[in-house]
Amino acid sequence: MTTDLFTPFLDVINNNILLILLNIFFLTATITDVIKMKIYNIFNLIMLITRIVTFFIFGFSFSYLLGGALIFCILLGGAMFTKAQIGGDIKFGGNIGLWVGFMPSVAIILLSVVLNFIFRKITKNTKAIALAPFLYAGFLILLVIFKFVV
Repeated sequence: MTTDLFTPFLDVINNNILLILLNIFFLTATITDVIKMKIYNIFNLIMLITRIVTFFIFGFSFSYLLGGALIFCILLGGAMFTKAQIGGDIKFGGNIGLWVGFMPSVAIILLSVVLNFIFRKITKNTKAIALAPFLYAGFLILLVIFKFVV
């Protein structure tokens, strides 16, 4: 795993303003998703507008667009295949990709799938559960790896 592929992610996690904003968005989505099983459209719109503004202030990389498209398409495809009603999660996932870039998006999706699978095996839960906490956990694992290990 080369850090060059994660440069946009490093730019975000090494910028305190962006890191705080992203954590606020993750926490808000996680709370509403756990309590109401919903991530609101207005929340996703605010997150998107905030990211667009930060592009003008802190810079832009094509990797951010690829990351947003990747997570959006993966979640949309999964929802279409399973007929799950996760529209807010799909938009939130697209937003995450816009914040972290392409390769971190791949890692976050893979980590969230593995964590969701482990959680379901341990709890024997077969019902619908919130996706945002697993996306956040994947992000936090990646954050710890790049802040303290790499």
